[in-house]
Amino acid sequence: LDVAAKTDFAARVLHAMGLTRRLAPLVLLVGHGSQSANNARAAALDCGACCGQTGEVNARVLARILNAPAVRAGLAARGVTVPADTVFVAALHNTTTDEIEGFDLDLLPPTARTTWDRLQALVDRATDRAPR
Repeated sequence: LDVAAKTDFAARVLHAMGLTRRLAPLVLLVGHGSQSANNARAAALDCGACCGQTGEVNARVLARILNAPAVRAGLAARGVTVPADTVFVAALHNTTTDEIEGFDLDLLPPTARTTWDRLQALVDRATDRAPR
């Protein structure tokens, strides 16, 4: 996709999710999926909207698009301002274990990585306390 198409896509997605103003410094884009072994119906446990796949690819692609400087500039020209310090992070919620795994964390700026690390510790504690 060219920048204009990515910007159109980003604007539609942000509007659909109601994320057009007052964005947090770290915005998680969390897909979901499951974990199973020796299950002939394993794909049925993942996202139906994603054709039986996990939401990992969708979350990762969207985060990359929304973090692109050219897309941010295009969004601003359309009146959708994403603060300069806002970073979108792709993650996956494993619906079997309730764990949340972040992706492409090596691409995060240091401040966002520190925020992610603090958040991950909180999520890990919540996962440990969740009934299964």
